[in-house]
This record gives sequence, structure tokens and C-alpha cells, in this order.
Amino acid sequence: MDREEILAKSRNENQKMDERERDVIGQAGKIAALVGAIVCMLIYGIDYTFAEKYSPSCFIIYGSIMVAMNLVKYIKLKRKNELALTIVFGLITIANLVIYIMSFVR
Repeated sequence: MDREEILAKSRNENQKMDERERDVIGQAGKIAALVGAIVCMLIYGIDYTFAEKYSPSCFIIYGSIMVAMNLVKYIKLKRKNELALTIVFGLITIANLVIYIMSFVR
């Protein structure tokens, strides 16, 4: 491959986003996940303090987001740690979903 072919291939690969934009989007995703976790903990604290009960609904939503995010990362990057995170978040989300459904059955 000569220089022009390499440059043309690089341009085709980066048509939609440049490297900086991909990095910014990745950082934004990490920060959004952290903020989501903090908000869930805050809502949990408020529910437990004032209603004296555990409400898993917020963790179901957050867990679903984390499962989807890590699953896509695993599919695209084939990293085993992403698969492990997908499984862990999936199990936690399913457990919270069962708790949520059981609260209506009782």
C-alpha cells in the first residue's frame, strides 16, 4: 500500500467521526454512567430515609443502561471484561426486577 491508499482508507474509516470526537463521546459516556449511579444512590437514600423502603426501579433502569452499554462494547471490542460486566449488571438488574415485581404480588 502506498501513502495515498493508506490516507484514503483512513479517511473512509473516519468519515463520520474523527479520533478526538470519538474520545469525547467515550468520556461523556463514562461521566454519564457515573452521574447515573450517583443519582440512583441519591434517590435510594431519599426513598429509604423518608419512606423507609427499598425501591429498586431506579436501579433497574440504570442496570439496563449498563447492560446495553457493556454488551455493545463486548460485541464491538471482544473484551472479556466487558462480557463479565454485562453478566454482573444483568444479574443485578434481574434481581432488582424480581424484587420490584414481588412488591406488587404481596
